[in-house]
Amino acid sequence: MNVQERSERNLDVFASRPVANYEHVGTGIIEIDRNGRILRANQHSCKLTGFSAAELLGRSIFGETHSDDAGRDLVQFTRQVAGAIDSYTIEKRLVRKDGTYVWAEVTSSSVRDAAGDFLYAVRVQHDIAARKKAEYELGRRMEEQAALLQFSHIIFQQRVCDCGAEEWRSMRHGRNGAVDVGVGTFFE
Repeated sequence: MNVQERSERNLDVFASRPVANYEHVGTGIIEIDRNGRILRANQHSCKLTGFSAAELLGRSIFGETHSDDAGRDLVQFTRQVAGAIDSYTIEKRLVRKDGTYVWAEVTSSSVRDAAGDFLYAVRVQHDIAARKKAEYELGRRMEEQAALLQFSHIIFQQRVCDCGAEEWRSMRHGRNGAVDVGVGTFFE
């Protein structure tokens, strides 16, 4: 292979890199028209939703969104198409082919012509299902802890009410000012 052939080959490889990058990047990327219809979808967006690229083409992004989230996305997208904003980020649930939902953080960015008119939007989709699950579990644990604290407070009050004045005085003289009421130690 001579120098010219090698240069032409390198140019071909270089020219094909953006397409390969688009298809193999570890995040979902879709392009949509001004009506919210999908024009193009990469492999990761297909993996995220369970649909093939051919199945996604022409579908509305709002039809592929949980009904509780579609309105918020539509409001922002309408502002984006109108030129009020160039981009926005939203957390929403995407409908998967099997009918389940996956949480995604979606950033929608405008592509405009030289006159500033909206051509299409590029939407980058990050799977945040693991984070949403962790947030839910943390919230559930906090509720459990709050209920346990409230129950402990009720038990403490009941114990104080059930004891006589002399017993209460003797409990109050625990070590380091602690109050031992039989269900745990409380500090005054």
